Amino acid sequence: MKYGKKIVSVCFGLALFMTGIFCPQMQVSATQSRKDNFSTDYTITGIGAQDILNVAVAQTGKTGKQLGYTEEWCADFVSDCADLAGQSAAVPRYGQVTGLKSRIISAGGKVITSSPQPGDIVFYKGHVEIVYSASGTSLSSLKSVGGNTSSASTLYTRKVSLPHYCGTVLSVVRPAYHNQPVEWYKKQEPADFGEVFYGKIRNHISGWYLTNDNGNAAGMGE
Repeated sequence: MKYGKKIVSVCFGLALFMTGIFCPQMQVSATQSRKDNFSTDYTITGIGAQDILNVAVAQTGKTGKQLGYTEEWCADFVSDCADLAGQSAAVPRYGQVTGLKSRIISAGGKVITSSPQPGDIVFYKGHVEIVYSASGTSLSSLKSVGGNTSSASTLYTRKVSLPHYCGTVLSVVRPAYHNQPVEWYKKQEPADFGEVFYGKIRNHISGWYLTNDNGNAAGMGE
């Protein structure tokens, strides 16, 4: 009886061993957001494709350690750039490359086969970046900017690289960016006119000015 138990135990152990060899390891992909560590030295124009690129370029030179990512972070970086650009609906957050592509398409994005433009999302083998420029209609003519790049040995020392060529392009997707006007006054620095200030509002057609007449608004000539 003991001999039989030993055979069963050995067979069970062998089965576990063979399973460990031949069954593929399950790949787990979390999604990290580290946008709070991003440089804010960029301008939001209200044009989605330009804004996501502005955010990305402003991070040039930052490493994974500086930004705080603890996983392979190219897709996380694109997601964070989209979020800060106000374009998270067009580029839904996801931390895995192929999954990010699927979500962008599901959100209205379309695959581009020629004439890439700045702000398009370019997919390489196991990597994703944002198109920075293109010198022609071919996808191979584009340059891109993205995170988790360079020849550094670990994801902590890899960085956001200057616009560069990154190998064979597998596909390019143009997100359905939402463009919105930015109020001109939000770009202006407030002026300090002191505690007491008087000004005139002039009607450029009549030439009259708006003034106060016994508590009522009234027009006044020169």
